Amino acid sequence: MKKLFNLIKTQDHESQFAHTGLRFFTYITLILILPDAQRFIEYIDINRIPHCGYFVSYGLPFKLTITTVHFFYWALMVAAFFSAIGFLFRISAFVTFISFSVLILHTLSSCFSNHQYYPLGLILLFWLINGTTGSQYIFRFLKIYFCLAFLFAGMSKLLKSGMSWITTDSLFNMISLQNFLHQGFAKQIDYYWLNQMILNQPVLTNILALLTILIEIGAPIAIAVNRYKWICIALIGMMQLGIQLIMYIEFEPWIIIYYVWVFSAVDFLLKDKFETLSIKNFFLRK
Repeated sequence: MKKLFNLIKTQDHESQFAHTGLRFFTYITLILILPDAQRFIEYIDINRIPHCGYFVSYGLPFKLTITTVHFFYWALMVAAFFSAIGFLFRISAFVTFISFSVLILHTLSSCFSNHQYYPLGLILLFWLINGTTGSQYIFRFLKIYFCLAFLFAGMSKLLKSGMSWITTDSLFNMISLQNFLHQGFAKQIDYYWLNQMILNQPVLTNILALLTILIEIGAPIAIAVNRYKWICIALIGMMQLGIQLIMYIEFEPWIIIYYVWVFSAVDFLLKDKFETLSIKNFFLRK
């Protein structure tokens, strides 16, 4: 365990520059990828499943109105922008986290699955705890979380289904199901043909199921074996992109997680050069 900890520790070389860049792009991406206010308004009166509360174990203790949706949405947009530029960061980070959580729980209480956004809430909480200082722990925590999220996804498949996840039609059925979750939804997808091509090759779905398990179970390689971390991260990224193209599960909310690796690498490569660039002082201005 001590050796593993040291391997994780020695991978982090981030400076205040990397910390500032990661914070800025995290909050700007959050603004860009979230649906507009009208999308959240649509879920005010939605009750897709009878007795929705039986299927959702947590949600908001109150109902949102059109006015309150707009309030929380614009509070999120403004606070996220202030957080990106570091203005009143403690307050703006707190408002961002709270407003984001309210909107996500609002959609969840309408029985709408938004699991692709779940990692964002944890990342916003990490920023709230760490503040604007050049703490290296946010890089380490997010790298570990990145790997554990995929590891547990792979383990849950094996624990619940065993090898039948690979040898049976499990993935085939899941890909098929995505075409019927929403009426006419699949026809609006430009790459719907890819979904159909995969379904016409049942053996291919078994191969993809095996590759999915191997990539997810192998995710900790990214933090345990420095030499192969970029191969591991690239495979995870391609897997998530493939899931979006084939199953229409959004990949964009996870982009923020990949920023952690990118900014660590860029800062490591350029750390000496930025010492002599005046632009660095501009970015680090309080």
